Amino acid sequence: MLNFYRRLLPQAVATQAPRHALLAGPRTKGSQTINWTPALIQAFQVCKASLSQAAMLAHPDGAAPIALVTDASTTAMGAVL
Repeated sequence: MLNFYRRLLPQAVATQAPRHALLAGPRTKGSQTINWTPALIQAFQVCKASLSQAAMLAHPDGAAPIALVTDASTTAMGAVL
């Protein structure tokens, strides 16, 4: 979830850095224990707070005009409502 909303979160890279540091090391699943340090707990709390204070997405106004914009090429296509 944090990765999806990272562009809406202020200083996302700095606040998530301690959590990303846990991924360094051996790539074998289950080979490394995770020690929850006070710095990791603080980073987790800051990440949760930044998610709760991020720009809220809302349902569109039913009375507003709606536009459908499309684009296509030989390799892909896309649309935005």
